[in-house]
This record gives sequence, C-alpha cells and structure tokens, in this order.
Amino acid sequence: VTSWMNPIKTFYNASLEVTADIAYQLLKITHSLRNNDLNYFFYYTSVHDNMFGSFEDGRLYITDASGIGIIDKQEDKEFVHDMPGEKDVFSCLASDCKTGLSPCDKVNEAQNFIKICKDILSHLLAGKFSSSPSLQKKIDRFLELCSNEMLSPKVTLEAAGWLMELLRSQRSCDPRFEYRYPECKYIK
Repeated sequence: VTSWMNPIKTFYNASLEVTADIAYQLLKITHSLRNNDLNYFFYYTSVHDNMFGSFEDGRLYITDASGIGIIDKQEDKEFVHDMPGEKDVFSCLASDCKTGLSPCDKVNEAQNFIKICKDILSHLLAGKFSSSPSLQKKIDRFLELCSNEMLSPKVTLEAAGWLMELLRSQRSCDPRFEYRYPECKYIK
C-alpha cells in the first residue's frame, strides 16, 4: 500500500459511476483468481476494506495479499493458507513457509464471491442506485444471492456474474477512468 493509493473504503461514499466501476473491477479481480493462465486457484481466506486500493487512474489492485490462499490445480494440493507473520502468498511461493494447511476440498470456488459480496460489496453498493429503485432492487437481490453461504456454488457464481454484467452496464467512459483506454476513448 502506498500513500497515494486510495483504499476501497474511501469509495463507500463515491459517485454512482465511480462506485459501479470499482465494484465491477473487484468482481473482475475476484473472477480472475479462479480463472487464470497460471493454473492456480487463488482464494480469499479473509477480506477487509484495506485489502484493495485504487491508484489515481482508477485501476483497482489487491494491496494486501496476506488474506489469499492458493491451490495448485495441476497438483490438486494446497501450498499456503494463513500466512505466518507478515508473509503473504506470493512470498511463500518463492520459498517454503510453514503453514497450517486445511484440506483443499473445504475451499469451494464460490468462496471468493461470498466473501466479497458479504464483506465489501454490500457496503460499497448499499443504496447507491436509489435513484433507480428497480436497478437497486436487482443489485440487492444479486448481492443477497452471492453472499449466502447456504446456497449452492452454482447459484453464487451465477449471481456474481449477473451482478458483474449489471455493473458493467453502469460504468461510464470519462477522463476519471484513464485506465480503460482504448475501451473508452475521450478527449482530455
């Protein structure tokens, strides 16, 4: 984390366009943790609102990886879980870390979305779209579905996908979102 990075909690009172963009990026990052070219499944062991931050150009990043575990999909074994001390998952990939391992089968692919929807998006999106009650109702319903641990992973993943698509349609193209060029072309 740097002093010129805004933690995600600073966006809880941001404009509708900025909030939609940040929430969409968070879902996109979370999606990429399970679908990537590295053949690893990264998962959140915990999430908090200082775990993500945005630079001046509006791009969202993971700023604290200490709450991320990893499973090697090829080997079907878990490398790390609950990092000791100040280490994070990426430093443990380069060297051995003694960790308390939990069985891989206890981590399901919907876990990331459940944590994000329940612990961050519910705060970020709360009442944000109240100027459009039908839209706010859809967002609230998708959040309810994707944060419910009792539902099947399929339902959670579908709700998160629907929420991501809905938020994508609410993103605007303007100079506040420089990182989206060439998707967004505008004159400064």
